[in-house]
Amino acid sequence: MYIIYMILYTILLLLSLLFSILFIIFMALQIIAAFSTHAPFVPVPDEVLEQIVASLKLSHNSVLYDLGCGNGKVLVEAVLTHPQIKAVGIERAFFPYLLAKLRTRNFQNITIKRANFFETDMSEATHFFTYLYPGLLRKLIPIMQDHTKKEVRVVSCDFESEEHTPVEIVELDNEYLNLGKRLYIYHV
Repeated sequence: MYIIYMILYTILLLLSLLFSILFIIFMALQIIAAFSTHAPFVPVPDEVLEQIVASLKLSHNSVLYDLGCGNGKVLVEAVLTHPQIKAVGIERAFFPYLLAKLRTRNFQNITIKRANFFETDMSEATHFFTYLYPGLLRKLIPIMQDHTKKEVRVVSCDFESEEHTPVEIVELDNEYLNLGKRLYIYHV
């Protein structure tokens, strides 16, 4: 009986060590991402996903770009709601990129790219979703205007562009967190 307890105790210690190492790696990657991408990985709250997708006003021929797509949950929700669209996620940080690739692996119409969205061709986009700080949004909107063929719909969660006036502001039904409270919608 003593041997069984020792084996179980050793397994428990190894599992806790593995969990601790994974947690340390995750936190290190978060810190690296925060400094290298200027935007930490903060997932959109699940409670507001349907409202975000509804505010995008996607149609059968839409091409949605999620800039800084994190774990890809907005793209998945959009494709589940509108299976005929094309969805592209751009993520620079390695760990969220891996999460997005894993989450979207069974969806043929979702592409995840590990890239800098300032250097990515987004000319086919008809819709954009962002969850980025205002400074990044300020830099991105002119790029969107220059590189898209027609007017596109941009939905920004929680952060308003300092230099552009939204055509609509949507208050989200999220009473639990300070995240995912408001959407700013632009036409650029």
